[in-house]
Amino acid sequence: MEGILKEWRGTGAGSATPGRLLLGAGTVHKGLEMVDGVWNFDESLWGTTRGGCKLEIVPELTEIECDGQNVSAEGLLIKTGETATLEFSIVDPDLEKLRLLSGGTKGKTESGYTDLSSSSALAAGDYIDDLALVCGRPGGGMVIIRFDRAVCTSGLKLETKNRESAAIPVTMKCLAQPGETVLPWHVFYGNA
Repeated sequence: MEGILKEWRGTGAGSATPGRLLLGAGTVHKGLEMVDGVWNFDESLWGTTRGGCKLEIVPELTEIECDGQNVSAEGLLIKTGETATLEFSIVDPDLEKLRLLSGGTKGKTESGYTDLSSSSALAAGDYIDDLALVCGRPGGGMVIIRFDRAVCTSGLKLETKNRESAAIPVTMKCLAQPGETVLPWHVFYGNA
């Protein structure tokens, strides 16, 4: 027993751990792309968040049942789809963000106010190209998770409170184009 305990570290942390940590809330970007070898972080920054961000990329798995196979088995668990979502709350809504979140349409501007109202269907402008979550690492480099195409599925939910700025919860869902069989999400892992 003593030999086993000497070999066992008791932690997964090692000398490389600090450089792999994701630090901070991350930033949300709309239209993030690399131009001439440089990411357009400043131009694509989409808004100010509160409470951090939550990313989920979840495969949908179907287990094939076979007579006599009473336990899960490799090769009998089939990937049949997947979902990818990014959740965050924004505190600086402008007219375009409110339009994207509500799925609404802009109307006329009158006396300094622009009318935003309901729309009967999603339009091309309701989809977001190159939506990304950018996270820094203290050891240098970044991790960028980007959806080639996304749409807001949470709608516009606004709760105001005394002595607080409102934070609008947002859920963005990654979408494929018709006929595509995989979701267009990417993880870019920066080398320090």
